[in-house]
Amino acid sequence: SKHPEFNNEAVRQILRSSADDIEQTGWDKASGNGRINANSALNMDSYCVARITSPKENEFKKGGVIQIKGSSYGTGFQSYKLEYKKADGSWIQAGPTFYNPVINSILGNVIIPPSNFFGTYYLSLTVTDTKGRRFRDVVSILVEADKDLHPGWPFIMESDNMFSLKSSPLIVDIDKDGRKELVINSASNDNKIYVLNEDGTYKKGWPVAISDFIE
Repeated sequence: SKHPEFNNEAVRQILRSSADDIEQTGWDKASGNGRINANSALNMDSYCVARITSPKENEFKKGGVIQIKGSSYGTGFQSYKLEYKKADGSWIQAGPTFYNPVINSILGNVIIPPSNFFGTYYLSLTVTDTKGRRFRDVVSILVEADKDLHPGWPFIMESDNMFSLKSSPLIVDIDKDGRKELVINSASNDNKIYVLNEDGTYKKGWPVAISDFIE
């Protein structure tokens, strides 16, 4: 009620910026931006937006140049920087510190050297205002450096982390169009049958929830 003009994004940015750092210094996977400090949040009368819109969370990317899009602006905006790291590594700044605000456009590029490494990387956008306050957004991506990887794969199921298979996947031409599809029977909470095209997209009309598991 102190700032009824603040929208959801403003509240998100303020809660992140005013949080008390815990666990590892700065952002970390276990505690994110830290512990919410309601008093500090209420004392913030302005904010900046730090928002990565591309790549999306858990998106698959190949090693090399990864373009980062999003927004970095706000009251008292001073600068922003991009960083990246492996899941178990240290933050590396990507390019220079930028001093011009960006709204829903290209923020810069992160260059991840192609290698045989397959796994999680974190991308970070940090905006600093004239009061020295920092506003941060972090997304995780899955990097695959295999140049021979089939387009559209690997594929992330829409389910939660408890996803598992009830039976072995089937490769079959279910609609007799001359192209084979991948059929997956989920044994997880969603209890669905998934049908995927060769490019990793869902077959039209799928997945379909079922009332019982198929053996």
